[in-house]
Amino acid sequence: MKPLRFIVMAFACVMTTGIWGQKDKIKTMTLEEAIAMGLENNKRIQVQGIRTEIAAKNVYLGNAGLLPTVNVIGSAQYSENQSDITIRTFQPNPPIVNFDEDGVVSETISAVVQADYQLIGGFAGKYRYRLLKNESEVFQLQQRAIIEETVVNITALFTEIGKLQSREELLLENIAITTKRLVRVEDRKQFGQATGLDVLRAKTDLNQENNALDDVKVIKSNLLKQLNVTIGLPPEEEYRVSVSYELPEEMENEKVLNEIKTGNTAILLANLGIEVAQNQIGLNSSAFLPKLNVFANYGYFNQQNDVQQLAEIENLGFVLGASLRFNVFNGSKTRRDLQSSKLNKEAQELDLKDLEEQTITLGLQELTSLATLGEQLRRETDNLVTFEETFERTQERFFNGQATNIDLNDSQNALLNARISVNDIKLDMVQRLVNLNSLQGKIIPLD
Repeated sequence: MKPLRFIVMAFACVMTTGIWGQKDKIKTMTLEEAIAMGLENNKRIQVQGIRTEIAAKNVYLGNAGLLPTVNVIGSAQYSENQSDITIRTFQPNPPIVNFDEDGVVSETISAVVQADYQLIGGFAGKYRYRLLKNESEVFQLQQRAIIEETVVNITALFTEIGKLQSREELLLENIAITTKRLVRVEDRKQFGQATGLDVLRAKTDLNQENNALDDVKVIKSNLLKQLNVTIGLPPEEEYRVSVSYELPEEMENEKVLNEIKTGNTAILLANLGIEVAQNQIGLNSSAFLPKLNVFANYGYFNQQNDVQQLAEIENLGFVLGASLRFNVFNGSKTRRDLQSSKLNKEAQELDLKDLEEQTITLGLQELTSLATLGEQLRRETDNLVTFEETFERTQERFFNGQATNIDLNDSQNALLNARISVNDIKLDMVQRLVNLNSLQGKIIPLD
């Protein structure tokens, strides 16, 4: 298999640091590594690879009937019979001679080397050879489609785990802040600066964040097991995911759509289907033309007889021959086969048009999504700066007794949501770009 040419954007997903005490002890897996493992261990790809290799080995002239066949034919026969033979002598006396014998033995030996070749076959061999090539190309494109599907699926799982991992770390950071806030509120209560309701609200905030963290951990753990099975790792294997990101360059819609038309695997398969249908029409049309077969052999023949007039026959030499065959009527089978192949080509052409429309629509949707996500990322990045500054000021005012627990909780949640939103948008853009690359046929190189 050719090396994967996969465009993954590089980024460090605004993942918080310093929260995981054992983070350095947990191994990290990149998206590129996960894809490489998935492609190596995927059983569907392995099976399709074998089928593709078989189809490629079937493409040769002999398999299409374009080369002569050479056979060595040998036979030996022994017979012992009761024979009653009457021979006309063409003489007046005796005019007829009769032989009635038991145990009459006849021995025959022959050995021939014979070459057969279809000199004229109505171009059937040419179309059979083209169909063999088409079949090999179909298997190659089907393998490519499975690879693309695998890459897209792994990326979808990987980016979703990346979102949850980031959310988990941000929640851990939030819980640490909320815990300090709860301690400060309890201290204030002792000095009469806060009420029991303030303490209860702080505890409720902490419980809600812990519940949210538990939900994230469960979902992430289940998705991680699913990813492990997909890429061939034990389900219980644990690691951190690392997705890279950089803001993609602006794309020209017309250029992308043209690349989809020329590089999309499904469209290439549909075009190949039309070519197969055309070659099948040619093969069926060849049945209307005459066929000329020639042969040549060189061999030895020996027969020995006890009673027959020819006591021994022995031949050594060669024979040349030819046969011409032209089908006049076969129950209209040839005509109906040709009609069916033409209808099949029409259906293939309609399928191609429908597929192109659907694929172009998907491409436009991905382009629109990428553009929208880019705008959202710019806005959310600006918002993130504002929320960070707001949280820092509110936290400082809270410690100085100038802001309430509710004020700090609101600014803290706003900052958390902004961070989550930025990370989610970045990972969504990674996924959208992979989807677009798949539509363009850019995940793996063309053969």
